[in-house]
Amino acid sequence: MKACWIFLASLVTALCCLLGCKDVGHGPVVDYPGWMLGSVQICMPTDTLTFAPGDTACIKGFAVVKDAQQRAAPGIAVDLSLFPDSLGSLVPADSVLGDTSNNAGRVYFRFCAKGHAGRDTLCVRCGTVMDCRPLVLDTTSELSDSLSIHRSSFIAHL
Repeated sequence: MKACWIFLASLVTALCCLLGCKDVGHGPVVDYPGWMLGSVQICMPTDTLTFAPGDTACIKGFAVVKDAQQRAAPGIAVDLSLFPDSLGSLVPADSVLGDTSNNAGRVYFRFCAKGHAGRDTLCVRCGTVMDCRPLVLDTTSELSDSLSIHRSSFIAHL
């Protein structure tokens, strides 16, 4: 009977070590083995950023980290990178979690262009799992917005 309990305790300890079992709470990074991560995906509202020459422009986005069963993977540290890195900067947007995924498996980031046209590639990597998205930086001398003014008549009856 004692051998059964020792075997069971050893099995639980081995599983926790093998599966990276840690309390994620609000801060610690989860140590997922590479085979447990399923995907990471970059989500941005556009793939083109247009701005005046010499000006700057920023865009916010996020990366979604999922485990092998395609569930949100919280507490995962991701590597945010740019190629080439001379056209802009890519930084985590969450001042508390930084580059670590939240409870929904998301890591929010902000890309800011340095005022030059070109093409940047944003990459997010978690171990061997990676996603990259191109971002076109387009400068234009004419930034135009349309403005429509409609005249309304108000009639007051006494």
